[in-house]
Amino acid sequence: MTAFVAPVVTGFSSSLSGTRVCRAATVSRHAVSMKISPAMPFMEQPASLDDPSIPGNAGFDPFNLSGAFNLKWMQEAEIKHCRVAMLGVLGVVIPEIIRFPGVKAMTPTEAHDFFVKTGGMSQILLFVSFFEIFGSVALKATLDGTRAPGYFAFDPLGLGKNPDVFKKYQLSEIKNGRLAMCAFGGLYHAGLVSKTGVIDQLTHFQGVPVSILN
Repeated sequence: MTAFVAPVVTGFSSSLSGTRVCRAATVSRHAVSMKISPAMPFMEQPASLDDPSIPGNAGFDPFNLSGAFNLKWMQEAEIKHCRVAMLGVLGVVIPEIIRFPGVKAMTPTEAHDFFVKTGGMSQILLFVSFFEIFGSVALKATLDGTRAPGYFAFDPLGLGKNPDVFKKYQLSEIKNGRLAMCAFGGLYHAGLVSKTGVIDQLTHFQGVPVSILN
């Protein structure tokens, strides 16, 4: 009986050892092929972000949205929001510095409410909708692979004729745009809480009223 059982047990142990070796080899190959996200060194970078040509790509995608949605569409959306946010930051700050004669001084939140009531926001919505029609045509070309995301060939001064300089400007735009998106959110909500403009907040900072915190 012992002579029969011993070879079976030995063979079973060898089979388990072989399985462990195969699994270890698989894990080892995965570890070698795995690319760590520069933005999150503790996480694996999604395969969809392996493209080094994406401006501002730091592998930041903790929810793997780039694997669930079209990456070109997401690039187009981010660049559009970056440009709108940069203009938005200027729109929040500049009216406090330069104002037409006879125009009442208003905080961004007061200006929003005023133009909603007087119909100015409806005009803005109309013009934005008009431009979105052309944006949809451009987006289709991007999804078809015939146009780079966010590219409208708008360069009247010829600043991007040099390909290396153009890549530098692409990176600068996306970085400044991301900062502007964060900045606009901070500026607008600070004005909403403090009921004062940006410049007034910076020059006469009084903190957040306790009544609001309560």
